[in-house]
Amino acid sequence: MLTVTIGAYHLGCRLRERTGGHPVAQPVLVAIVVVAATVLALDVDYVDYRADTELIAFWLGPATVALAIPLHRQAARLRGLVAPMLVGITLGAIVSVTTAALLVRLAGGDDLLARTAAPKATTTPVAIGLAESLDAIAP
Repeated sequence: MLTVTIGAYHLGCRLRERTGGHPVAQPVLVAIVVVAATVLALDVDYVDYRADTELIAFWLGPATVALAIPLHRQAARLRGLVAPMLVGITLGAIVSVTTAALLVRLAGGDDLLARTAAPKATTTPVAIGLAESLDAIAP
């Protein structure tokens, strides 16, 4: 399933290029659709899929940390924007987490599902930590 996942992402990248960056042709969105369809069609158990793609989950942490390099290069420019960034990030995080949990509840989901959905709008390494602290199911 690792090959399917990487291939689906690559397909998404190619689709984005061919469509001139159309908003629907985002590599992650395309990969989700392709992988979900494949997993459903082949009746792959989530635990098996997760085990097969553990390598991706392992490298997401270092990849997220690597984002600090371009941020560091723009440090002087960003210093003047600290207050607006903190307000925007904080409000965005609160709205995102709250909206996810409320939508699950409005759709009739239970408490575990609401806690599991809450951190989904964060990066995967952050979502894993949040899910564990909420006693939810980690991505």
